[in-house]
Amino acid sequence: MDHMSELARRAKVAAGIAARYADDVDRESRFPHEAFEACKAERLLSAAIPIELGGRGAALSEIAMICYLLSQRCSSTGLIFAMHQNQLACAVRHALGSAWHDRLMRRAAQGELLFASATSEVGIGGNIASSRCAVERTGSQFVLIKDAPVISYGDEADIILVTARKSDSSVESDQVLVALEKGQFHLQRISTWDAMGMRGTCSHGYRISGKGDLQQILPTAFGEILACTLLPSAHILWSCVWLGIATDAVRRARSFLRQKSRKGNGDSLTAGTRLANLARDLQLMRSYISTILMRYSSQNRDRQDITSFSFTVGVSLLKVATSQLSTTIVQQALEICGIAGYVNNSSVSLSRHLRDIYSASLMVGNDRISTSMSQVLMIHDIEDDSLSW
Repeated sequence: MDHMSELARRAKVAAGIAARYADDVDRESRFPHEAFEACKAERLLSAAIPIELGGRGAALSEIAMICYLLSQRCSSTGLIFAMHQNQLACAVRHALGSAWHDRLMRRAAQGELLFASATSEVGIGGNIASSRCAVERTGSQFVLIKDAPVISYGDEADIILVTARKSDSSVESDQVLVALEKGQFHLQRISTWDAMGMRGTCSHGYRISGKGDLQQILPTAFGEILACTLLPSAHILWSCVWLGIATDAVRRARSFLRQKSRKGNGDSLTAGTRLANLARDLQLMRSYISTILMRYSSQNRDRQDITSFSFTVGVSLLKVATSQLSTTIVQQALEICGIAGYVNNSSVSLSRHLRDIYSASLMVGNDRISTSMSQVLMIHDIEDDSLSW
């Protein structure tokens, strides 16, 4: 069995567990413990850690596949897994070779540790490329305090990567990324996550206070981490989560139509056309994701290409396009299923899917991305640059 097939097998085992508890996770707005115990048992959390440090050395394409499979069964599980892998990718790409972070990776692989992030901050308006809090240095040690409006699954995290100004005297854009281990940070809840969808992510707000050794600061400036790894991998993995949700919605619509067809009371022509359109849109999503993923995977060692205009536009618009397409797909699947998809106690219920998919356009708002891209496009010639890929 090849590497991809083995990871797919393991992901399907975890996805099966996630499916059993997805409705309860949503109803109770609780962390999907059972799904993540299964992920740990299948050694999926450490999949992207290099083999020499105890992981499986999985490529981003393999991690994307796992996100897709998990999200078909439980959206919150898939999104948490994607966010974990996004943070892990930052540590793997930008900190390895540092003795402290190498040891952290070994511990993460051995214990299947869960990574979370504290990049948002009260008072900066969602701009994660800016920080108010700072690393306060005393000798070889540091302390930091940050008010974060969102730290998804913070209570469950073993490691939290925190953005902060490099020092008290640094400007807001001069940021570093700091790894804090459980036992080094304290979380004081400042808001509670009671949301329409993605309820299992438990994205409460916290004041996070932490302290540790200066070696825990990643050696690469956060601006480079953001451009080269955090932003592109987040948009790719999130898109795979939304593709998973949309795929299951289409599967439920197909199941509904097959049930009606067997009973002989379906409008096969109209409904069949709608289903074909959904299959088309799913394929379009897959194509968008595949195009960006292939380019990122083949050139992810070349900073100049990853930060090029064409790639930056491509990966940003990937997020906008897939979030919009996936929402449309789920909405149309609901139209096909009708009341059977609207109610909660149906085998083809799409209530959770619809509520979860509405988060897609809000995670880094589409309007903000589109406005930013429009300003860039006004002063940059996209044609020749974009044709290069």
